[in-house]
Amino acid sequence: MSQNSSDHLSHASRAPAILIGNLIPQALASLFVLARIACKLHLDWRRTWAHEDTVICLSWASSLALTVMSCLQTRYGAGQHIYAIPLRSLKPALQLAYGTLIAYNLALALTKISVCLFYLRVFCSDPAAARSRRLVVCCMAFVAAYTVPLEIVSIAQCRPASAVWEPGRAGARCVDTVPAFYASAASNMAVDAALVAFVVPRVLPLPVPRRQKAVLLFFVSLGWVYVGSGSALPFSFCSW
Repeated sequence: MSQNSSDHLSHASRAPAILIGNLIPQALASLFVLARIACKLHLDWRRTWAHEDTVICLSWASSLALTVMSCLQTRYGAGQHIYAIPLRSLKPALQLAYGTLIAYNLALALTKISVCLFYLRVFCSDPAAARSRRLVVCCMAFVAAYTVPLEIVSIAQCRPASAVWEPGRAGARCVDTVPAFYASAASNMAVDAALVAFVVPRVLPLPVPRRQKAVLLFFVSLGWVYVGSGSALPFSFCSW
């Protein structure tokens, strides 16, 4: 590799894009979650606080941990060319990657469970909505059914666990987590599509002004953004 190419790689970085892509969504999510908590407290939380509020707070905490670790990764090579990353950064980078994988699966699962609990309370409280209730409960069960194995694989991907950030350790055994990554993406996209398909037909008949209904449909259909982006973007590493 020439000196000019080496200098170019040492200065080229996608770290700003990683930081923006993490901090802006987290800031927006924090704004909505904190506003929700403030409203609940203002309206007498003992009466208005529901199970989905507790779960969404846990999801927010998981996503906050995920954001912090993802941003810290930029200090240890994330966004830089692989040839520009010093060897001393390998261990902390792999430790952070290990933590982000665990927090990522947990945050996604808790968010979906919170949405399901909300739909149960709003759309399925009527005894006549037994079929809808079964659909939402099955959706929650599916989320738990794929999240628990994914978390087990993520946590126990190597024996001992320290082999994750100490590659080549003698006597260590590790499994390939890439199939689990694809399984997670496919399962999450399927659940998002199912939740959108469930809620849209129940929002359309609501007797509310057209503008309010359009805004409501926009928000409940945001799951399609994840479905579209997840199916369009290939798997890529943070370093290049």
